[in-house]
Amino acid sequence: AGLNRTTSLPDQPVPAKRPPARRPPSAHPDHEPWRGASACQFICAYSSWAVRMRGTPVSAADHVRGGAEGKVVLVEYGDYECPYCRLAHVQVMQLGRHFGDELTYVFRNFPLTEIHPLAEPAAEAAEFAGAQGQFWAMHDAIYAHQEQLSLPFLLSAARALGLSESSLAAALEAGTYAPKVKQDFLGGVRSGVNGTPTFFINGHRYEGPFDYQHMAAAIQPLRSRP
Repeated sequence: AGLNRTTSLPDQPVPAKRPPARRPPSAHPDHEPWRGASACQFICAYSSWAVRMRGTPVSAADHVRGGAEGKVVLVEYGDYECPYCRLAHVQVMQLGRHFGDELTYVFRNFPLTEIHPLAEPAAEAAEFAGAQGQFWAMHDAIYAHQEQLSLPFLLSAARALGLSESSLAAALEAGTYAPKVKQDFLGGVRSGVNGTPTFFINGHRYEGPFDYQHMAAAIQPLRSRP
């Protein structure tokens, strides 16, 4: 059976304990490098097509991975503390290895803070890293070590990537990157997102299971379309 469970917006806040910080992050053995593409490159290639997307169009503010001119654009709204997003991350990485530059992948923040209190600081930490060209490295590190997610872990992750722990701590305290996270979240709400992970393929909401086989089957026929 495919993976098809999601974490949805709750009716009432659910308290959650913060797990203790453990060892600093390292590259996950199952994650091969998948290069990032410039969102500006993507927009140049897709400026006319993006306007016709049913979901929120990809913009220069997005984090783009894979081919800048891929025929298939996979957009995910995810939560760094959501266990199903962690499972989906592994599937997406496998899709990236299989389709290569034919697939353009975009990740957008959709932290469900009432049930995942660490999702917001994790998203802000990823955006902090992104401002220094390290978004995908932080993104992968958080999912690879999701069970260790905590504020001390995020600081250690920054240190492991050669980023300033004190600068990250200050950014989290000031909410420097909270507007970008909120922008992603509100864009998801406008597109009908109410749980994580939620995927859009070429602007159309994907309703199937998010395991590799089902998602690859949905992507495969789109590769040959003009």
